[in-house]
Amino acid sequence: SIVQHLASQVGRTLVVVNLNQQSDTADLIGGFKPVEVRQLAQALLDTLFYLLPKVTSKNRNQTFLASCKERFEARKWRALAKLLSQAVGLI
Repeated sequence: SIVQHLASQVGRTLVVVNLNQQSDTADLIGGFKPVEVRQLAQALLDTLFYLLPKVTSKNRNQTFLASCKERFEARKWRALAKLLSQAVGLI
């Protein structure tokens, strides 16, 4: 096409996307994938349980780690988030 020729003449990369009547905005910008808060919290908690003992005494933080686990299991996400922000201070 003329636009492709023009792009090559000015040394620019042109990305061609073939669309049709069934094309959707999700085809261009991606779709929304719902995520469970539990999945996100699990990843954060796993990282905390892995990293915290490497930088501080695990015995000193047993109560803290137990509190985090308790809030996770009870699905108290805001309380868990507050504890996780405190963990940043411990490191």
